Amino acid sequence: MSASSPAANSPSPAIAPEDGILWRGRQWAVTDFGLERLGGGQSVPTDHLFEDISVYSWIRRMGDRPDVDLDDFTTAFMVALVLHGFVTNLPGAKVLEDYQKAERKRARSA
Repeated sequence: MSASSPAANSPSPAIAPEDGILWRGRQWAVTDFGLERLGGGQSVPTDHLFEDISVYSWIRRMGDRPDVDLDDFTTAFMVALVLHGFVTNLPGAKVLEDYQKAERKRARSA
């Protein structure tokens, strides 16, 4: 799919295999657009993946949402970083640290 296609410029309301999916998990998919929740409702455009990464990353934000499959989101986030060419900008240790913080916070809230 080209960068000028609709899927690359806006999230799909309910994404399907022909909608530019690069990787599909249980609840999340990496698409030409960025990171999208299967069935719609939530998305992170590629150019926002690093938004507030050193303060409160998307992994930690999604960890605050009990309806989010955190394991699947974290995997999708890492796949998105690789597939969209950001992997050199974020050390794996930071992702692991944020995942562990989100898991601990979620456990305290349960």
